[in-house]
Amino acid sequence: MDSRNIKVKQIYKIKELDKKQVNIARFKSNLLYVKDKNVELTNKLIQEQSDDNNEYYDPSDYAVTKIEDKSRIIRDKTFYDLNEKRKEQKEKHRQQKNDKIRQNLDKKVQTKFKSGKENN
Repeated sequence: MDSRNIKVKQIYKIKELDKKQVNIARFKSNLLYVKDKNVELTNKLIQEQSDDNNEYYDPSDYAVTKIEDKSRIIRDKTFYDLNEKRKEQKEKHRQQKNDKIRQNLDKKVQTKFKSGKENN
């Protein structure tokens, strides 16, 4: 037998083989995902352009949508502002009540303290 006719098989370590296979599979998966997304987005764009009832091409619908969005923003901001004012007024009222209660307690303590001094 001649040594030139013998084929030697290349031996890989298990870790190297696994890393290579995983990287190849990952690359293929990512490539297919990007390709599918590209096709999906292209089809969606073509469908939007061919659609005659698309809201972006009708100026009146666009204007109505814009006005509705603006009115919704203004309404939400108004509710938020009113709610904040209500919270401030509630806190102020609570603080005033606490101050009155403290003043009454201070008066009672002072009167008891004075009556206690007079008794001694």
